[in-house]
Amino acid sequence: VLAQYITRPILRLRDAAYSIAQGKLEARAGVEGSRRKDEIADLVRDFDAMAGEIADLVESNRRMLIGASHDLRSPIARIRVALSLAETAPGEERHELLNRIEAELLRLNELISQIMTVARLESGEVKHSQAPLSLNQIVGEAVEDARFEAGPSNVEIAYDERWPEVTLNGDESMLRSAVENVLRNAIFYSGADGRVEVSVSVQSGVARIAVRDNGPGVPDEALEKLFRPFYRVDDARGRTTGGSGLGLSIVSGAIRAHHGSVRARNLAPHGLEMLLELPLSEKALPRAGASLQA
Repeated sequence: VLAQYITRPILRLRDAAYSIAQGKLEARAGVEGSRRKDEIADLVRDFDAMAGEIADLVESNRRMLIGASHDLRSPIARIRVALSLAETAPGEERHELLNRIEAELLRLNELISQIMTVARLESGEVKHSQAPLSLNQIVGEAVEDARFEAGPSNVEIAYDERWPEVTLNGDESMLRSAVENVLRNAIFYSGADGRVEVSVSVQSGVARIAVRDNGPGVPDEALEKLFRPFYRVDDARGRTTGGSGLGLSIVSGAIRAHHGSVRARNLAPHGLEMLLELPLSEKALPRAGASLQA
């Protein structure tokens, strides 16, 4: 009896490892409802957690491959159609078709660049600089650019710059891209005549950038998926705006590269809030008693 008690979970571990090696990533070694609490039980739980992470990674890579294939195929198909029409089109129409081809090539180039950025961020291959940066300047310039983009849809971007200077070590280009992508996402989901609020706070050595929109929010089960490559809450967005579903994945990778975190939460009665948190060095903290809430 004692031998069976010791060896049974080990045999399940062996069987589960073999199944996973054969491509059956759903295999697990644990028994649901088991109350065993010794070292072998800990090993089984750790194995199952590892198996779950592997399954998630494989699924993420599969989804990324499918998404990349789909999004690359669309502009290529439009280029082929435009080239076919341009062969017999008169002068003025041919000029318009060539402009369309150029626009599609630029879109294709941008998509490939985003895919490569996500791949490097996911693999940890990105080597970013660690120069002292002004968080005030990065957020302020991103807000000004976002206001220009939001002009046609008349989206208001509320941002109060009256907070102390905050500096941190990092890569300016990566952080600016992260803030811009979050703002662009908020502008889209706020809709015409919407409102986006940007605020910054510092607490316990962590700078927090919050971007809130007044859109419909997202289903609760989608909150953890928003930062996955090629994930879209609404696939119609990609068809109507050319969105690739990579923007928030780039945000997540850029913030994690700076040892920070990013998360999303729904607001009441509606809207979505994106929180970007970045650790600060001790000397980068604002003066005591200063209010940083924008």
